[in-house]
Amino acid sequence: MVDRKLAAAAFGDRPGSWPLPTATTPEQLWLRAVAAGGQGRYGSAYRDLAELRRSGPAGRLVSLAHSTEASFLRQLGWHALARGRDGRALALAGTDLEARADALIGLAADALGVGRFAAAATLLARADTVLAAGPGVPDRLPVRRRWVAAELAMVSGDGAAAVRHAEEAVELAEAMASRPVGASARHRVKSQVVLAAALCGAGSTGRARAVAEAALDATGRLRLLPLRWALACLLIDIENDSFSAQKLREIRDICAGQVRRAGGAWRSA
Repeated sequence: MVDRKLAAAAFGDRPGSWPLPTATTPEQLWLRAVAAGGQGRYGSAYRDLAELRRSGPAGRLVSLAHSTEASFLRQLGWHALARGRDGRALALAGTDLEARADALIGLAADALGVGRFAAAATLLARADTVLAAGPGVPDRLPVRRRWVAAELAMVSGDGAAAVRHAEEAVELAEAMASRPVGASARHRVKSQVVLAAALCGAGSTGRARAVAEAALDATGRLRLLPLRWALACLLIDIENDSFSAQKLREIRDICAGQVRRAGGAWRSA
């Protein structure tokens, strides 16, 4: 029962569940950390990941612990620090396909965040080799791969490719619905965030606004504070009739404050 509850919070249809059950196994520690981080509860997530790195068996889970912490650091703007975590994750992954793909996609996102676009593309190509290697790769990873591909296309000035990758992420996230714990609501909303940004970059402001506003509503219901903050920032830059600039700034600032109080340190702060 604990495994199922934590899986539903981390990668299923209950991402806003809190408080979460106490973790008693390495796998549960990882799932708990993923769920807490998605809600912006970084202090709790960091503690569980630190315990996993100390006590977990070498290999897949310890590698995933490093990759997961790297993703939290990126969310807060610390791409250079995240690169160290992802590099460690890759070194510990061994032959595990999930851990290797997670680390490579993370490294691509790290490279993108510091302006190393060619390196990001190379790392995505390496991740593609792992993703194609067999059935042992979870369905969340092709979604993540397309997020980074969309972001790379955006910064490279290829709006059409960015939208295509983002729409593929949306489709893949929707296809996760057949899983025992339901579709990953967090992956679905994050895919909408990426799509809204891609549409905006491609000049489709009206559609970007509609996608972002729907996703903002979802993040409120699902308690996904980091994504809610990102959407408020995006919508501030897009003229819209549904929210005033003052309301969006209020949402942005409330989310940022709650994340800080829950252990997150914004790089811009």
